[in-house]
Amino acid sequence: MLAWKHIQKYVLAYGMFALLVGALLFQAFESRHHDQVEAESRLVKITFQSVLKGFENNAELFYLNVIDRPENTRLMKAVYQASESQRAELRQKLYANLIDNYRSMGDFKIKQLHFHLKNNDSFLRFHRPEKYDDNLTEVRPTVAYVNQKQQTISGFEEGRIFNGYRFVFPLFDGDEHVGSVETSVSMQVLIDQMQAELGEQAGFMIQSALVKQKVFSSEASNYRPTSFSSNFLYESSITPHDGDSLPDRLIQTLTLSKPIESFLPVERERTYEVHDRGADYFLTFVPIKNAVSKQTVAYLMFAKENFKHQQLLMQFLISLLAILVLGALIFWLFYQIKMNEKRLRQLQRETEHKNTLLSKAQEVAKLGYWNLDLKSNQLYWSDEVYRIFGLQAQEFDATYEAFLEYVYPEDKERLIQAYADSLENKKQYRITHRIIRQNGELGYVQEECRHELDEHGEIVRSIGTVLDISEQVHHEQRLQSLKEQYQSLVQSVPEIVFRCELDEDWTMLFVNDSIEKITGYPASDFIGNRVRGFASIIHPEDLERVMASEDDQYELEYRLLHRSGEIVYVKEHGQTVILEEGHEVLEGIIADVTSEKQALQRLQRFIDTQSQIVIVRKGRELVYANKSLFKFLGYVDLSDFNRHHQCMCEFFLPQEEFFHVEPTDDRDWVEVLLALPGSKRNVLMQDHAGKRHVFSVSVNAFDETSTIITFNDISDTMREHIDWKYRASHDPLTGCLNRHFLEKNYQELVSEMTRSGKSAGLILFDVDFFKNINDTYGHNRGDQVLKALAKLVQSHVRDSDRLIRWGGEEFLLLFPVDSLEGVEAFASHLRVRIEDNPMADLALTCSFGGTLIEGSEKLKKSISRADEALYYVKENGRNGVRVQ
Repeated sequence: MLAWKHIQKYVLAYGMFALLVGALLFQAFESRHHDQVEAESRLVKITFQSVLKGFENNAELFYLNVIDRPENTRLMKAVYQASESQRAELRQKLYANLIDNYRSMGDFKIKQLHFHLKNNDSFLRFHRPEKYDDNLTEVRPTVAYVNQKQQTISGFEEGRIFNGYRFVFPLFDGDEHVGSVETSVSMQVLIDQMQAELGEQAGFMIQSALVKQKVFSSEASNYRPTSFSSNFLYESSITPHDGDSLPDRLIQTLTLSKPIESFLPVERERTYEVHDRGADYFLTFVPIKNAVSKQTVAYLMFAKENFKHQQLLMQFLISLLAILVLGALIFWLFYQIKMNEKRLRQLQRETEHKNTLLSKAQEVAKLGYWNLDLKSNQLYWSDEVYRIFGLQAQEFDATYEAFLEYVYPEDKERLIQAYADSLENKKQYRITHRIIRQNGELGYVQEECRHELDEHGEIVRSIGTVLDISEQVHHEQRLQSLKEQYQSLVQSVPEIVFRCELDEDWTMLFVNDSIEKITGYPASDFIGNRVRGFASIIHPEDLERVMASEDDQYELEYRLLHRSGEIVYVKEHGQTVILEEGHEVLEGIIADVTSEKQALQRLQRFIDTQSQIVIVRKGRELVYANKSLFKFLGYVDLSDFNRHHQCMCEFFLPQEEFFHVEPTDDRDWVEVLLALPGSKRNVLMQDHAGKRHVFSVSVNAFDETSTIITFNDISDTMREHIDWKYRASHDPLTGCLNRHFLEKNYQELVSEMTRSGKSAGLILFDVDFFKNINDTYGHNRGDQVLKALAKLVQSHVRDSDRLIRWGGEEFLLLFPVDSLEGVEAFASHLRVRIEDNPMADLALTCSFGGTLIEGSEKLKKSISRADEALYYVKENGRNGVRVQ
C-alpha cells in the first residue's frame, strides 16, 4: 500500500514535470510566435516611416525650388493692401505663375497646392480655384499652427475636400510673414507605395465624426460606412466595396466577438494574427495621428498570409513528445533510488518531530516543567524554565537552592511554606510569585505542583510547571494606571462629564464632581437617582425639547435650575454609545455658558437701540442682528433670515466702486474687507422696497471668537460725491466727456484700446459755419444744435469709444481701430449721418480730420496731426474727411 502511494506521488510529480515542460515549450513557442508578430509590426513601422520621409523630402524640394520665390511671395504680400477686385487679379496672377508646376506635381507624387492668408483664410486652391475666402482656423489646425508659429509642420489632417498627409510651410517676403502654403500626399498614393514596398494588401479607415466635422457636404460621397463600426468610414476610392479587400475581411473576422475599438492601438502600430478560411494571416493597424493635436483619428491596415505558423506548431509538438518520453525514464530510475533512502530516514524524522513539537509548545505557552526526585535529590528543569529565568537552556545543573536564588526576596518565605505544606499534606498546590531574571528584570510566574507516591503512600517525586505570566500582569497594571489617570482627569475638568441611561429621568451611571459647582447638587445625588434624577433640574420649558433629541451625536443649549433657584444656561455635546454587552447609554459633556449668554443679552439690548444695522458673528456664523437689519431687508427675525440666506455678503451688490465678493470666493468676507483701506470699506445694498443704499462698514472684536459689524448709511454723502465726480469729467451742455477728462486719462485710455492688438484712432471734427448759426438764430439755438449733434454721434459709437467736447463747436472722438483706413471709414460714416439728419430744424455739415496715435506719443502731437487734416478740409470746401 505504501509503495503504491509513492508511485502515485511520482506519477503526480511526472505529471507536474510534463505540465512544466509543456508550459516552457509553449512559452518558447509563444515567444517565437510573438517575435514573428513583432517583426511584422516593426517591418510595417519602418516601411511606413521611410515612405513618409520620402514624400516629406519631395514636398520640401517643391516648396524650396518652385513656391518660395519672390514673384510669388510679393503677390501674397500685396493681397493685404488690395481691394476685392485687386485680390482677384492677384489670385489669377499667382494661379498663372504656378499652374504648370501644379500639373507636374504628380512627378513628385504629391498634390493639392493651397495658399492661405495670415488670418487662415483660404486664398487659392489650385484643385478648386473657385472656392476661397473660407476661414480654416477651426477645420485646419495645421494652417492655424503655421501662421501663428511661423514654422513648418507636416502630418495627417482631414480637409474640406481631401484628407492626407499635409506639408504646410510659412511664406515670407523678405523678413515679413505673408501667409502659408501647403501640399499633400493622398492616402491612396501612400497606400500604393506601402503595398509596393511590403507586398501586402492595405486599407484605410477614418473616424466618421471627423469627416462630418471637417468635409464639405458636397464632398461627403468620397466616404462610405464600414460593415463593422459606425465610428469609422472607408474612403471610397481606396476600399470601394465591403468585403472586397483582405484587410476588410480579416477585420470582420476579428470583430466577431469584440468591437473593433478594443483592438485599435493608440500610440504605436499593433499586429494581430487572424485565422480565416483555414489559413493564418497577419493584420497590422497603424494609428494615424492629427499633425497638431497628436490625437489618433484614422488607421492604415496591412494584411498578408503567415505561412510559418503551422511549421512552428509542428516543431513544438515533436519537441514536447521527445522530452516527455525521456523524462518518464528518468523519473522511474529516480523513484527506485529515493524509495530506499526514504525508509531509512522515516524513523529518525518521527523522533525529532515529537521533540520539536514539545519544545515549541513550551516556548509558545511560556510554560516550563520541572521534576524533583526526592530519593536522589536530583532536580530537572526543561529548557523553557531556563528561558523564563533569563538563562541559556541547560546552562547549569538545576538545584532547589539555585531555583530559590531567582525568587523575589519578599516571596521566598511564602513559596517555601507552600511547598512544605504540600509535602506534609500530600496535596498539589498553586502559587503566584515574583522572580528576578538573570538580567535583573522583574517577572511574574504561576507555579503548580503535584506529587507521586510509592506503594507505601510515601512521596517519591514532585512534578511541577512554571508559567510565565509577566505580560499579563504588566498589562493589568497599565490598565489600572490608565483608569486612575482618566478618573483624575475627568474630575479636574470644569465641565460636567457624564454617562447616563436613555430613560426619562436621565439616570446617571457616572457624573464628575463639576456638577456640584454648576448646579449646587453633589454628584452622589444623581447616581442611580439616589436623591433626584437629572431630568428634574432641567427647566420645564426646555425639558420637552431636550428629551426629543434623537440624533446619535447632538449639540443642545438649554437651562438648568440651580439649587439656589437661579437659572443656569448650559451647552451640551453628547452621543449614544453601545457598551460591550450591547447596552446603549448616553455620554456627554455639559458646559456652563451663563456668563456668555448674559453678556450677549446685554449686547442685544444695547444694539437694538441703534439706528445703524448691527450684526454679531461668532466665527463665520451670524448669531445676532438688530431690528434695523430686519426692517431694512424685510425679515421677521434671525431665524427667518437664516432660512433664506447663509451670509450677509449675499446682499452686497457687485459694482466696481463698492466692496463685494464673487460667489466662487470661499474666503471670509470680513477678513478680505479688513485688508482694504478704511475708505474702501463701503458696500452697496438694496432694501426690501428695491431702493439702493451705500453703507460704510466697521468691524470690532467683541471677544476672542466674536465680532461686532456695523453698517452706517452714507447714501446721501455718496450721491453728492458721485454727482461731483460726474460734473468734473463731463460737459454740462452736451453730456459728453470734457477736455479735462481726456488730458487726465489719455495714456490709460490709449493703453486700454491697444491692449487687444488694435491701434487707437483720433478724429477731430467741428460744425461748419457754426458762427452763422449763433449770429442768425441766437446762442440758445446754437446750444440746441450742439446737444443734438452730440446725441446723434453718441448713437453711432461703441461702448469702447470716447466722445469728448474739445471746445466750442469742436468735438474729439477716441476709439480702437485696425488701420488708418478704418479711421477714414468711421469719419466718413459720421459725416453722412450728420448731413442726412437736420438738428434743431437746421441742416448742417461737419468737417473731419483724423489720425492714428503712434505708440506712446503725447496727446498734443496726435491732436496737431488731426488738426492739420481738419484745417485742410476747411480750406478746401468743408463737409469732408481727411486722415494723415
